[in-house]
This record gives sequence, structure tokens and C-alpha cells, in this order.
Amino acid sequence: MLDLTLDKDVIEDKETIGGGGNSRIWESGVYDTIIEMVTIEESSGGATAVNVTLKSTDKDSKVFPIRDTFWITSGKAKGQKTFYVDKAGKKHPLPGYTSANRLCIATEGKPLTEVVPTGEKKTINAYSWEAKKEIPVEKYVLTSLIGKPVQIAVQLFKRNKQKPNASGVYEDTAEVFESNEIRYFANAETKLSVGEMADGVAEATFMNEWDAKNKGTTIDKTNKNLQPAAAAVTSAKASVFA
Repeated sequence: MLDLTLDKDVIEDKETIGGGGNSRIWESGVYDTIIEMVTIEESSGGATAVNVTLKSTDKDSKVFPIRDTFWITSGKAKGQKTFYVDKAGKKHPLPGYTSANRLCIATEGKPLTEVVPTGEKKTINAYSWEAKKEIPVEKYVLTSLIGKPVQIAVQLFKRNKQKPNASGVYEDTAEVFESNEIRYFANAETKLSVGEMADGVAEATFMNEWDAKNKGTTIDKTNKNLQPAAAAVTSAKASVFA
């Protein structure tokens, strides 16, 4: 089992408010959800990811379950670390580590380091690019999180698709796509965000404030030097379980 503990001198990130038919894209906002699946997988380069799938508790919702990937360690070439070092020489948790840790705290009241060892190998249905369909695959599943409710803050982004050039280097194309990122987590019952829980706050306000500022917004990360493609914006995020 990998060592997922953080060094004592790692500076954890703070929470900030920041700036038709069924859809695979969620509008920016705060949602009440249920955890459908959480798996831990390793990339070919040795980086470890927590893959999560959540569904809305709103019975009238017309969105498919949201999926996200949180990279909790770097690859073998970088020492499989849970943190990175900034230009000032200070350590910070990988953004994915922070997100996965917040997920565990919001649902279980326990950090990632305590939840991961309680997982177990399970055979689940996962999409295979080779088979072009879901097939039974053995995965390491964080079983204690399955079925748990959690409140999430979702941000919608717009970006350029990338393709390799003649030299094999990936570069932006004119084709644009939309994707979601889960930014924050809060306890489903108290509505306290993980940051509020850590600060001992009694009244939950963070998620409401974040929602008021970000609901319905799209963060545009597209290359302004490229002319948008004539085709419609792609709005389906590739499966993180491929």
C-alpha cells in the first residue's frame, strides 16, 4: 500500500469562493448527491488516482451521473509523492489529493489515509475502450463511501481539444469542449464544508456563498488565438474508468 500521509510542512489549500434532454454536463452550482462508485487505480506511469461517480438526489434531474478523477500521487518519475513544491520551496498537497481527502472527510469524517486501507477489491462493470462497452473488471473500491450522501460544488469549464502535431507534441485545436470539475465537498446533513468543519464553524455558509457567485457560470480556458470550430461544442466528458 502506498504511503499517502502528508509531511507536516505541507501547506494545505484553503477554500475560496472564486470567480433540454439528459446531459452529461452539469451547470456550475451546488448539488446534493449520492456516491455511486469510488475506485483507486494506478496509471502506466505509476500515478495513483481516485475515480469517483456521483448521482444527483433530485429525482427530476436530467443529468447523467458526474464523474471526476483526483490524482493523489505523482508518477514514479517524480517519486509518487502526495505533494508538490512551489517556486518558494514550500510543499502543497496535490490538488487531487486535497479533493479526495475532502470527499472522505465530508462523508466519513475521516481523512483519506484512514479510508483507503478499508477498501477492498471488487469486480465491477467498467467501460472498456477495447470492447467499446462496459465489462466486469476487478478494481480496488472504497466500499465505505458507496451509497453515502454528500454535497458538492461543481464548476463548468470550456477548453480546446488537443491533438499531437507532427513532432508528437500535443497542442490546442480549434475544437472546443465542455467539462466539469468537482471543486468542494460538504457534509450532506450539516451542509458544513470541509474547511468550515476544520475551523469549527457552527453555521454553514460557504457552499451557499460559492453557489451564489458561481451558479450558471462557465470558466473559459479556450485559446483566444484559435478560431472556434464550426461544429457544436462537445459536451461529453470521457469516462475516467476507461
